[in-house]
Amino acid sequence: MRQPISWSALADASVGVWGLGVEGQASIRRLRAMGRGAILVDVMKYWMTKGIQTGFGLHKIAAFAKVAPGNVEHTKCAVAWFGNLIIGLALPMAAQSQDVWVVVSGSVASGVGSWGGHCVLIVGYDQQCLYFVSWGRVMQMTWDFYETYCDEAYVALTESWMKPPGVTPSGFNWAGLKKAMNALKIG
Repeated sequence: MRQPISWSALADASVGVWGLGVEGQASIRRLRAMGRGAILVDVMKYWMTKGIQTGFGLHKIAAFAKVAPGNVEHTKCAVAWFGNLIIGLALPMAAQSQDVWVVVSGSVASGVGSWGGHCVLIVGYDQQCLYFVSWGRVMQMTWDFYETYCDEAYVALTESWMKPPGVTPSGFNWAGLKKAMNALKIG
């Protein structure tokens, strides 16, 4: 198994960024060439403190908080209240050929992490599935898949989720929300 690299070791290679009001190319040195991922908490810290350069300019998040990986109720709250959940998945090989990611029991291809790690943006859900952005398109995974393969999760607070006069679509006051989330900061 390859060791993940720290976000601080990255900077210049171009990769796609979608969601949270940002779409375009971000600069992340060597990521593509090395075929490795970054540690998600390091990505969140970098995004909050330095920002990510995109085709629409520099984008920073105001705060982020850890969510229990695979926790269905916390996931629903994060998506409903903040419009997003950024998760890390230890993908099984079986997902390579699936249009909707489902758990395939009893197969070597269903092994946790057998395909590798992958970060996706959860943007919605219904009773059967979660809707997420990956590889530039909206896809689906079952709740069972999420509970089985999710190994980290973070919710981001971004101004693109706020509407005038300073409240989110879910009705939260921006200033109070930012203060509460900053109290939960990691590191």
